Amino acid sequence: GGPDGNWMTKERAPHRWSVADNRNILFKTELPETGQSGIAKFGDRLYFTTMEPLRNARSRKDGGNVTGHAADANTGELLWSIDLPAKEESPYAYGFSDSSTPSPVTNGTHVWFTNSSGHIVCCTADGSVVWRRTWDPTTGRPFNKQYEPILHGNTLVSVEPRDLRDPRRQADAWNHIRGIDAKTGKTLWVSDDGLTHYNTPVLGKTHNGTPAVMIGRGGHHDVPEGPSGLSLVSLAKGSEGKTIWKADIPGKALYNMHWNRDR
Repeated sequence: GGPDGNWMTKERAPHRWSVADNRNILFKTELPETGQSGIAKFGDRLYFTTMEPLRNARSRKDGGNVTGHAADANTGELLWSIDLPAKEESPYAYGFSDSSTPSPVTNGTHVWFTNSSGHIVCCTADGSVVWRRTWDPTTGRPFNKQYEPILHGNTLVSVEPRDLRDPRRQADAWNHIRGIDAKTGKTLWVSDDGLTHYNTPVLGKTHNGTPAVMIGRGGHHDVPEGPSGLSLVSLAKGSEGKTIWKADIPGKALYNMHWNRDR
């Protein structure tokens, strides 16, 4: 979500470019397969994910394995890659999303890649694996997982159902935001409120400076998280995952929202 995690930057960026006319194009790099993640940039490195390459053109266009990549931001040269195996399959290049949709996050010394089919890996900037985490994602609905991981200090904020052995896990498992220790991969907290995995959580601060994440519930295909609406979830030390407020909004929606300190 940019340097401040709020999808905005004050840095200048080109607003006109054309691949066909080679206008404002620094390099072109052929990738091993399609992918739908955003690209995280830090210094002279780019980080992104693609789907695992298909064996041939006739192969079934389904599968959940993802590959994370590091590239030179000046030349596009691929520097190293890392595999993220899956627990669930998705269609390749699906119209909404696939297993590679979540963007990597980085602080310059480490990078965290997410496979929305059930895998996270933390690597150093040179590609050495620090830790891996697997979990059981929700299944049985169209593959449309729009959430993006957030790095807040030493906490990786991800989206997962509660653990299988958690007595609070619902029969039709809800998704929640989960705080993960960025250094170890261990769970620190799970939000009280659920969110639909169609939703993109957004980081910000309230008027009194409390760090928080806005999350949304509700959608088509009978997503279970309810009631439909929005929640503001605290990231303040000692109150992580606690609901600051909740607003019920009737109807069905695929939430992509923004917020600031006032509204």
